[in-house]
Amino acid sequence: MKAYRARYSKEAAERIRKLHPQVKREIKQGIKELLVAPLAGHALQFGLAGLRASRIRTYRIIYRLNDDESCIDASLWDHVGTFTKN
Repeated sequence: MKAYRARYSKEAAERIRKLHPQVKREIKQGIKELLVAPLAGHALQFGLAGLRASRIRTYRIIYRLNDDESCIDASLWDHVGTFTKN
């Protein structure tokens, strides 16, 4: 299996940077786990087909696998539905 890397937009990186340190650690750990097993998140359907999601606390990591570049393109959604996309 390929080694994947995470790719974030500036907005996503900034949002993660501003999180509480414990939440930040949990989200970073969740993303590391997705890099090892990118199919671990559940597949989304309908208008979001092609995307996958993983939940960390009240946050959702919504991501797309990019096999050509061996990376995941990630966005972070919070509990009120705002997001930071890549």
